[in-house]
Amino acid sequence: MFQVPNSIPRLRPWLLAVLWLGVAVVNIVVSTLIYPLVFRIIDGSVSDVGLLVSTVGLLSGLLIVTLQWLVLRQFFPAMNWWVPAHAAVLIVGTLLHRALTQLSSAFFNSGGGTSLGAGWVVNLAWSLLTGLVGWWLFRPLVRRAWLWPAALLLGALLQTSVNILLLWPLIESGLSSANTAMYTLASVTITLAAAAIQAAALIAFLRERQRQPAGPPTPLEY
Repeated sequence: MFQVPNSIPRLRPWLLAVLWLGVAVVNIVVSTLIYPLVFRIIDGSVSDVGLLVSTVGLLSGLLIVTLQWLVLRQFFPAMNWWVPAHAAVLIVGTLLHRALTQLSSAFFNSGGGTSLGAGWVVNLAWSLLTGLVGWWLFRPLVRRAWLWPAALLLGALLQTSVNILLLWPLIESGLSSANTAMYTLASVTITLAAAAIQAAALIAFLRERQRQPAGPPTPLEY
């Protein structure tokens, strides 16, 4: 048994940003490929398509939070609850997604809105809930843990603004080849921009942790 200092690894912040953006790229690839593949496999043999989409979304979400944990564990201690906490939120969100969407749609339709607006409200609520989970996990480690839900909400608001101003008009005008390329480029760009905002918050956390004095030695067993 050896005694090692309980200090934060002096890893470069840019490495954290690159790895986090890499997870975002994996998310883009999975989101782009998995749904067409699933629908090609089932070929209309599944009656409840909504349930299938929710299940696939749950599985892909679990993959992404697992990759996020693999990145975070290299830079922050005590991140063992990242996957279980987000998995619980993903499961609850999957179970309640249809009910929340129907409730939001009823509210928007009664006010002369559209179901698209309801989807954006659900997306903002989901971002806030996920951000609060991250805040709860980061709170024992850093003083400015509130930056995490703020980063997720800012990314969701940015995504909503781009959807309203650019993506939805493209859909309404018809997705020609040029419009489809622009839609894809805008979607990828906004996803990476949201991940970059999250990475900026993580870099702030890492720098704060590295400025803290090292704690007492902890045992290390081989």
